[in-house]
Amino acid sequence: MAAMSRNGKLVIAAHSGHHVHLDEPELVIKSIREVLVAAQK
Repeated sequence: MAAMSRNGKLVIAAHSGHHVHLDEPELVIKSIREVLVAAQK
């Protein structure tokens, strides 16, 4: 799905199960911040 967009990015949560926000909250926060920065450009 990420390949469908010119700005798409696949993020793999290698150390997580179905609850990424609980297992790897730092990864979720980092990804959200990247989206916000990209949206401001």
